[in-house]
Order: sequence, then structure tokens, then C-alpha cells
Amino acid sequence: VTVGPSEGNTNLQRVTQLKTNKGTIDISQDTEVLVAAGAWSTHVCSLMNLYCPVYPLKGYAFSLSAKDILASSPDLTPNDLPQRIVSDKYMFTSRLGDEIRFTSIGEFSGWATAPTPRVKTEFIDESIRQFPHLEKYIRSNADNVKCG
Repeated sequence: VTVGPSEGNTNLQRVTQLKTNKGTIDISQDTEVLVAAGAWSTHVCSLMNLYCPVYPLKGYAFSLSAKDILASSPDLTPNDLPQRIVSDKYMFTSRLGDEIRFTSIGEFSGWATAPTPRVKTEFIDESIRQFPHLEKYIRSNADNVKCG
């Protein structure tokens, strides 16, 4: 990639050429170039001295199997499990077929993908607060909390 000053505003940079395995492509002033690198767009653009105000946001999630819960808990019925999206200011819980998916929080933490221990604990505790009858399943799946 080659960058140069933007027409009309020399303080801004723009992509002027793309170098590919098929040769160099000149980019006209009125052509937009899309960088589709997700949270890494800022880093990719910085390699070209371009500014991109995109920052990674780490979310927390884990899933439970409704089928497994019902099979191992004769005291629970399908009506005891979330059937639709349940949300409050802290969490979303949704039912996707057999899967009960718990999701929560957006954390600005750079590009780290591992759960922050304190936040993970709060996430598990909030899951239990909202679904106390599922506590043993939530706790047994605490190590499966993923971030992304």
C-alpha cells in the first residue's frame, strides 16, 4: 500500500496505490478503500500511517446444554429454563435450540482475549443471581467462559 496526502486536506492521508500479486493498482482520489480487519483495523492502518478509530471490545460468553440439564435434573422442566431472550442492564441470555447462551459486558482491554479474572467472576455471579436454579451448571461451566 502506498499512501499520500488527501486532495483538499493535506493533513489527511489516503491510499494511493495497492500492491497485489497481480501488480500495482493506482487508486483514484474518489475511490474508497475498505479495511476489513475487525478490531485489528487500527493496527493494520497504523502500519500504513493511517488513522482508524476502531478499538477492540472484549465480550464474555458461555453456553449450557438445555438437553443435558434436563436429563440430569428430574426436578427441572423445560419451563424452568430460559425460552427466549432475557436481558437486563448486565446480561443477555438467549435460547438457541438446545443451547442456553449467556453473554455480558463489553470490556476495553486492548487485544487481550483471555477473561479478566475479576470480570469473569462477576459475570458468573450475575448469571447465578439471575438463574439460581442453574447454579451448579453455571459453576461447572465457569472454565468455559470465552471472550471475543
